[in-house]
Amino acid sequence: MTHTIQVIILDDEPRVSKLIASLIDWESLGMEICATAQDGITALQLIKDLSPDLVITDIRMPGHDGLELIQRAREISKDLDFIIISGYRYFEYAQTAIKYGVGDYLLKPIKKQELMDTLLKFLARYKERTEKQDHAQKLNQHLDAYYSKLREDLFKDCILGAEPDSFSSMEEINQAYHYDFRPGLFQVCIVKLDMPQQEFFPQGKVILKEKVERILMSFCKPLCSEIESYAMDSRFYILLNYEQDKKNAIRKSLKTMLDELIIHESIFPSSRFFLAVGPSSEDFASIPRSARSAWSVCCQRLVATGGSQLYEEVPPSAGEDDIHALLKIWNEGISKAVSILSLEETQACIASLIDTLSSEKSFSGENILDCLQQAFSNFLMRMKTTYVSIEGLESAERNYEEGQDMYSSAAELYAFFSEKTLKFLEENAALIKEQEYRPVRLAKKYISEHFNDPMISLNSVSDAMGFNSSYFSSLFKKESGMGFLEYLSDVRMTHAKYLLKTTTLPIADICKKAGYTDTKYFTQAFQKNTGIRPKDYRKLYS
Repeated sequence: MTHTIQVIILDDEPRVSKLIASLIDWESLGMEICATAQDGITALQLIKDLSPDLVITDIRMPGHDGLELIQRAREISKDLDFIIISGYRYFEYAQTAIKYGVGDYLLKPIKKQELMDTLLKFLARYKERTEKQDHAQKLNQHLDAYYSKLREDLFKDCILGAEPDSFSSMEEINQAYHYDFRPGLFQVCIVKLDMPQQEFFPQGKVILKEKVERILMSFCKPLCSEIESYAMDSRFYILLNYEQDKKNAIRKSLKTMLDELIIHESIFPSSRFFLAVGPSSEDFASIPRSARSAWSVCCQRLVATGGSQLYEEVPPSAGEDDIHALLKIWNEGISKAVSILSLEETQACIASLIDTLSSEKSFSGENILDCLQQAFSNFLMRMKTTYVSIEGLESAERNYEEGQDMYSSAAELYAFFSEKTLKFLEENAALIKEQEYRPVRLAKKYISEHFNDPMISLNSVSDAMGFNSSYFSSLFKKESGMGFLEYLSDVRMTHAKYLLKTTTLPIADICKKAGYTDTKYFTQAFQKNTGIRPKDYRKLYS
């Protein structure tokens, strides 16, 4: 919406103010007279209350004269513009006012055209000034967005993906990522939102991100030398830098922040907020380790009991060898299940994996999360290597990674893992079988078009389909329920019966049209198929 320019007219003679107001169609210029006054004191108060864009004022007025009014008004608003009205005998006042930065002046008696020209000049100045302000504002917005992205890049570049000993110095980070870290304690925390994947819609995610940031800044920013947050799906990473003596106050503020967030769970009934606190350290390079520890702590909610939503201690976890051994058993079982597309075998593999993870107390929440993700990834890879043409692997893996992060208990995660694995296998099994047997359908079509060729054989059809004859023979029998030669003979006999019933062609001609070269062999094969000779079949059915 275009801004209507607000104008105040000041003159100690009311008739002059009325004259100025009546000379111009203010609305056509995008202007509006918001007030008039007859003395400088009232005028100054109006300027404070109404924040006008333009003041048209007589140079001499009671209370504050025009010069004093201009000085005081400029203290209220430096962008306020003035047009002064002056008589010839007060021209020296007008000159002084111009030195104060007044935009223009009018001489009494005021003429309509002169007033219009003066207002048009003001409008040109106003447009130029506001365009510059808009440009500066946009430039500042671009800079703010750039610096905000730059600060977020610290998480992606250095904190979440950094090697333990590769973190840059504090001075380098401050300069490269627009931070102001100072000596003290450094700590990473995670606010984790658990919610069913189907309810985690984009707009809800934006709203929750804004809530977390607002509450975080409200409770923790006043205590910190530096603070930043970074949203990654349903996790909100918080980086804190504060003085040593603020440690207890920070911990208390974090707990208060969690209590405030828990109140918002009522807006999303299926949601739960958790707070995982990584260890603090005076070592700036420890920030990536604190982030990793915070995530390990956060994952512990999957196996924790008691309903706590605050986690601060890094849990013990099983060794890599234990996870590797468990995945080896999984890989062996799932390979067999995938090779025969067996839902029953897959369910058995899933049950065995879940049973081991849930019964072995040495597995931490992070162990369970990582193991299931790797197991699902290995399952997809086995599907890909066994059935090359299968599609949708990347989207399935991405969907799993996003979904697994939304559950607050191991039981829910196990159910999610089972559902995703079985669903992918089931959805693709029918497609795989259809693709696998498609060559057989094409071969049958080929046979129907070439059965009368005496040279047609298993080898020739296999070659036409692009398969090894031995494999194709096995595939053909599996899908058709009969061998290739038996099927070819059946097609030939069906055609021979049709010709015997519908034509008077000689038996020798029918033999050739059915794909046989030897009438005696044809007769024997026909009798074996129907129980009677061709000529008797014709007598019986023609």
